[in-house]
Amino acid sequence: MGEIPEKSIFRQPGFAGALRPYFQLSETVRIGDLAAFHEVLQQHSETFRKDNNLTLIQRFVLLTHSLSLSLSYSSDSRANDMIDC
Repeated sequence: MGEIPEKSIFRQPGFAGALRPYFQLSETVRIGDLAAFHEVLQQHSETFRKDNNLTLIQRFVLLTHSLSLSLSYSSDSRANDMIDC
């Protein structure tokens, strides 16, 4: 639902190995490291593809980029408004 899962979910017996790529991905999102996110995505793309999640993750990347661009433009416009005053 758009939220980063709790770490305990990734530590459940029997799931730790299978969820490792998703844990790594969620950690990059948690710390906001886009370069690491792309690295994990590339490293585990076959796993994500097998799980039918690659397209979903790629869409998430696009959404993240769009939001960060939007935030940077909105903060720039606010700064320009303050300068104009």
